[in-house]
Amino acid sequence: MMPIIIILLVVCFITTAIFFNKFKDKQHAKAVTKAQLEMQAEQTRLQTEKHELVYILDSIKDCLFVVNEQNEITLINSAACSMFHTTPNIVGKKLNYLTNDKILTFSELEHGGKTYQTNIKRLPGTNLTMTVLTDITGAKESAKQREGFFTNASHELKTPLTAIKGFSELAEMHNKDKKIKKFLSGINRETTRMASLISDMLRLSELENAPAIEPIEISLADVIEEAKLALSITIQKKEVTFETEGDAKIMSEPEHIYEVVKNLIENAVRYNNPGGKVFVKVESDKKITRMTVSDTGIGISHKEQMKIFERFYRVEKSRTTKGGGTGLGLAIVKHTCALYGWKVELKSKPSVGTDVVVEF
Repeated sequence: MMPIIIILLVVCFITTAIFFNKFKDKQHAKAVTKAQLEMQAEQTRLQTEKHELVYILDSIKDCLFVVNEQNEITLINSAACSMFHTTPNIVGKKLNYLTNDKILTFSELEHGGKTYQTNIKRLPGTNLTMTVLTDITGAKESAKQREGFFTNASHELKTPLTAIKGFSELAEMHNKDKKIKKFLSGINRETTRMASLISDMLRLSELENAPAIEPIEISLADVIEEAKLALSITIQKKEVTFETEGDAKIMSEPEHIYEVVKNLIENAVRYNNPGGKVFVKVESDKKITRMTVSDTGIGISHKEQMKIFERFYRVEKSRTTKGGGTGLGLAIVKHTCALYGWKVELKSKPSVGTDVVVEF
């Protein structure tokens, strides 16, 4: 009897084990099937996102491509393929298959008779670098046409204005009627301002189209003293205290550095308060030379500081018009600094004063 019971128990155990294994296999199969379905769904989602990304990138007119740390192309849109006469199959190849890798050092690129602005960014949290090339050919041509118009118009206006100014001065000298003399004085004042404006416009145009520069070694202290003498009457009228400190040698064409220094000092004096102070400091070390023009004038709000180097921009227009400025002085400073690679910065507080720093 005992062996039969044992046999039954063994059969029962085996049957239970087989059933359990079948159940376990069935559950495992269900889990595998579920994981496969989830993976398929994820692949479908990623594929859809990839198609959407490709569609968006191909809709962008700008040329765009992405490279990794090994300079291998990981992404490229159709505009870039068209520009470089290639296909999307270039993905995975080195950048030099597409173009010279020096492209990543240019701010502007000339290619195929067009001009492209280069914008390079490191993608956050990755080892990827994205390059975007924007076609600015039309914009540059339009700017060139505008510059040509301003230059031609300025030349055409300069001659008659000079004649008007001469006639008004002559009439003012020989006129005895005080009322008429007042009007003639106004004509003379406005023609002088217009002549200054035209001269600044022509100078700005020359800077924008400047050929190769020929700098020589110049003492900043000498240039500051020369500008001070030229502005001595304005300084006396404003009753401004003028102080200087330091000297250093820089490389520049004499006329260029003189315009930078004179324009900065003239602004510091013109928009100062009566009895205020202008301080020009020059300091230098082995790496850099710095000139700071400080004043205790009306100051500039933070909002206006972003626009102060734009052409014809004025702070408190009613006051600056009376001051006789053309609105081009700081634009000339900006373009001259850009010509030499100098850095210009402005710090200011309303009713406190302004510091303009030029780093050579």
